[in-house]
Amino acid sequence: MTSTKTETKEPRPTGRSRAQRRVLWACCGVAAVVAILILALTVDWGGVSIVTGWFPDFLIWLTVAVAVIAGAVAIRPICAKSFDGS
Repeated sequence: MTSTKTETKEPRPTGRSRAQRRVLWACCGVAAVVAILILALTVDWGGVSIVTGWFPDFLIWLTVAVAVIAGAVAIRPICAKSFDGS
C-alpha cells in the first residue's frame, strides 16, 4: 500500500554541531592521553598481577563497558527504525 501523504524530513544539522562534535572528540582524546599518562607514571607495573589485585576487576569492568557500547551501537538502527514509524 502506498501512502499519498508526503513526509518532509528536516535537514540534518551541520556547521555548529559538527564543530561541537569535533571539540567533544578532541576533549575525549585529551582525557584518554591524560589517563594513560597518569597510569604509566603512578602504577608499579612490576607488581601487577592478572590473578589478584585491582587489574582483574578493572579488566572485567572494561569488558562490560565495551560490551555495553557495542550493544548500543548494534541496536541503535533498530531503535531508530521503531521510533521512526517505519
